[in-house]
Parts: sequence; C-alpha cells; structure tokens
Amino acid sequence: MKKLLFILTMLTASLAANAGEFKTVFIYGLAMSFNDSTVYLTDIQRIDSVWIEKNGFLYSRENYSYQLRDFMRSKGKNDITPVTFFAEKQKDIEKKFIKTRKKLNSQKMGYTVNYIAVNEFKFERIMPSEQDINKDSGTLKEERKKAKEAKKAQKKANKDMKKGIRPDVENIPQT
Repeated sequence: MKKLLFILTMLTASLAANAGEFKTVFIYGLAMSFNDSTVYLTDIQRIDSVWIEKNGFLYSRENYSYQLRDFMRSKGKNDITPVTFFAEKQKDIEKKFIKTRKKLNSQKMGYTVNYIAVNEFKFERIMPSEQDINKDSGTLKEERKKAKEAKKAQKKANKDMKKGIRPDVENIPQT
C-alpha cells in the first residue's frame, strides 16, 4: 500500500512539474506609431494569479497588448502598435523598463515619451479556460509528437512516390 501511495505521489508531482501554474507577474506596455515620433509607456503593474504556461510564456500574452491597443484607440490613437513586457520578478522587469526608457529617451532615437499612469490604464488579468490549462499539462506534447510522426511518414511517402514506389496508405498516420 505504501509503495502504491508513493508511486501515485511521484506521478502527481511529475505531472504538476510539466504543467503551467498561476503566478504573480509584473508587466508594462509600450505603444508606438510608425507615423509619429511619440511613444506611450505604461507604469510597471503587478498582476496576481496569472497563468504562466509550462514554456514560461504568459498565457494569452497577445491579449494584454490588445488591452493597451484598445485603450489607445479610445484616446483617438488608431495607428498604434502595442507591445507588452513581463517578468515574474520585479527587479527583472525594472531592468527591462529602465533599458527601454533609456533607448526611447536617447537623442539618437528622437522619440517623445508620454507616460501612462496606473490610474489612467490598468492591465486586466486574463484567465485561462480549463481546456487551456489541460492542454498545457501534457496533452499538447502528445499532439505535437503525433503530428511530427505523421509529417515524417508523409515525407517518406513523398520520397517513395518520386522513386516510383507506391506508398502503403494504411501505415501513414492521420493528423
């Protein structure tokens, strides 16, 4: 019984290690237009309990940029391209922020930087669905493996056809 309990504990731990998790992150945004020398920089903001995928990426990271884009559009700036930066540690995001600010403020770049305070714009947390969390916990790896095998089999079948060999259709995995 103890051995079974130990095995189940180890299995659960290994599955948890492969999955993403909810964490606190620090984030800031940059919005700029290629038609204008004015750029917009948000304050660094803390967001609690966001999903970090097992590959280290912020879940739905493009939608954080869309939040900033929508805010800028509400201010009449329709040709803005937004970018968001995040880190799990405050000191890491502060380093990125300072580096970005230095580049933007350099005379060489020639940008006018407008700062967007937290009381003007605040990033909202994006929650993953249960299906997205489950995908991130291992089934995605299996799907990629199957797709890779199918692609390999398809390449082999294509080579065989070029050589005049008729491929065995039953042995080609379906995607």
